[in-house]
Amino acid sequence: MTMPELDTGEIFAVDQGKQERRFMPTFAEASKDTIGELEEDVALLARVRNPFNYNRTLTICNGTHSRGVLGAVRALTDARIREANESYLASRFPEGEFAVLLRVPVFQGAAVSPDLQNPDNILYAWPEARPERASQVLP
Repeated sequence: MTMPELDTGEIFAVDQGKQERRFMPTFAEASKDTIGELEEDVALLARVRNPFNYNRTLTICNGTHSRGVLGAVRALTDARIREANESYLASRFPEGEFAVLLRVPVFQGAAVSPDLQNPDNILYAWPEARPERASQVLP
């Protein structure tokens, strides 16, 4: 969703009944001489069954900015945190399909791998697959 107050990327929005919840990155306070630096980006990490090959999954990594995309990827690939994050995802989404919006900290312009066990880093989660698929664990 394009927002006039954010001209550097698209934001994530979730319909919650009659309301819409928007997830925006955060920036440091700008001075009259500088643009505020990105402090936290928003990322989407999702895994769903591949509609073209039922025995496989698709993993989607996206973000408001490139640091969000990198944070989503690193949540599953950074050797320092991936096992704990995979364990979290397996216990939270035992059916294997999920989508989570993540807070990705940015330190000195670089994305920090988000720790999914920190509840502050989970902005929103789609907790379960449809009930008819709940007993089928994805590969």
